[in-house]
Amino acid sequence: AELTVARKASDDGKLYGSVSAADIAEILHGQGIAINRTEVSLPQGPIKEIGEVGLDILLHPEIRSYLLVKVVEEF
Repeated sequence: AELTVARKASDDGKLYGSVSAADIAEILHGQGIAINRTEVSLPQGPIKEIGEVGLDILLHPEIRSYLLVKVVEEF
């Protein structure tokens, strides 16, 4: 699955702020997917740059779902 997130960024691709697990859970919730922020695995911390980041959604201790998050520049 893929998720695209638009954020304001500097010319060198650094975000003004970040994309956190809570942000991802909120966006998914808005799409009708009930995910808690604690179920979003961001092992390297919040996303702080434009680009693509693969992460896991921890649905159950033994069940993970892969999610590709594409962070694009918001204009």
